[in-house]
Amino acid sequence: MKTGKMLLTLLIHLVIGIALGIGLLTLVYCIPTIEIEKHVKSSAIDVIEKEGLYPEITHAATSYLDNWTDSIMLASAAHPNQSSPVTEAMRVSRFVASEFPDESLVIWAKTGEYIYEDNYPQYWHGYLLLLKPLLVLTDYRGIRILNGVCQTALTLTIAGLLWKKNRKEIVLPWLISIAMLMPIAMAKCMQFSSCYYVFSLASLAVLCRRKHEDLFFVFLWAGIATAFFDFLTYPISTFGIPAVFYLIDSSEAEWKQKLKNVLLFFLVWAAGYGLMWGGKILFGGMLGGLNSLQETGNHVGHWFDGSRWFSVAYVFYFNVRDFIYTPVSFVAFAFALALAVSILRKKAMNGKMLQGCIPFLVLAILPFLWYLFLFNPSGIHHFFTNKACVVCAFSLLSMLAVCLRESSQPAGSE
Repeated sequence: MKTGKMLLTLLIHLVIGIALGIGLLTLVYCIPTIEIEKHVKSSAIDVIEKEGLYPEITHAATSYLDNWTDSIMLASAAHPNQSSPVTEAMRVSRFVASEFPDESLVIWAKTGEYIYEDNYPQYWHGYLLLLKPLLVLTDYRGIRILNGVCQTALTLTIAGLLWKKNRKEIVLPWLISIAMLMPIAMAKCMQFSSCYYVFSLASLAVLCRRKHEDLFFVFLWAGIATAFFDFLTYPISTFGIPAVFYLIDSSEAEWKQKLKNVLLFFLVWAAGYGLMWGGKILFGGMLGGLNSLQETGNHVGHWFDGSRWFSVAYVFYFNVRDFIYTPVSFVAFAFALALAVSILRKKAMNGKMLQGCIPFLVLAILPFLWYLFLFNPSGIHHFFTNKACVVCAFSLLSMLAVCLRESSQPAGSE
């Protein structure tokens, strides 16, 4: 496809994404909040109040939950409609009764009292597309169970597809990498789940694509979906993980072409991510009657505060430390060592194979470039921004698995 036609097509897809975002959120804001309020109140009293702000599942791993943000999500879902659905969808209001969202939610659930109403227009809050209908049917506990079932099914579906496509050597790198994300914590925390679903579904699309051009739309929609659903947790994973699957499943032999394509896909993903966010600022302000540009400017200014509250070493250390602080890391290191030893024993490493590692290594450093880009948030919230390191783990383990497969093939075979 020619460049001009491709850009026009991508622009059309972006406009469709913005229109869908506005339309679908408006639709769910038409749902009456009576049952939602009931389930949110039971969630606040029976779960949030008992667990607190940042409960820890186990001391043996990084397993803090983010009930701060989940409380905001629940409060936003339960806020009664006081104006038109489209205005409510763009404003995303909630009742505030305390400076701490968990306390605020519990106070409102028990007494119905609040100090003021707050708007949160900086994000799309696409999670409400699923959260509002689910809260009609069940509470936070039921959503956690459903979340765990869906995540397990999706992870195993990708593993099964890899096996079916005769890429069996990638199954263990995939499962180990997902295990390092602490699936129990992800199932119990809505805040952590958005990026998982986006990168998993995008990875399925990469593996099931019919032609190369389809990949541009996969990465564009991955960027759009990330801006729509995510609360700025570990968004770079929604590019990095599907990009690793591209390297694994690509029929192209030249490492330079693969690297060039990875960079092009990143630009497409970044355009989808950034412009979808821009669409919320523009149309959210117009339709919500708020100064979204000022609100977002204050928010972004906080991210990029020039004072830099942390050192580079601090940000890198705590994100890596939190990511590898799990017993699964011993499995990952042992597996990587076993692959490396097997490759060395075969004495098949050559210049071509080493060159083939370069695109994987580029993707492996991507989380650290992201930490530098969003420096302050990565230092403040390292207990969940560390999950971006899943790109590094999956890329390096896959690289070793691919090298072992290639070193095991007879000379001259592909």
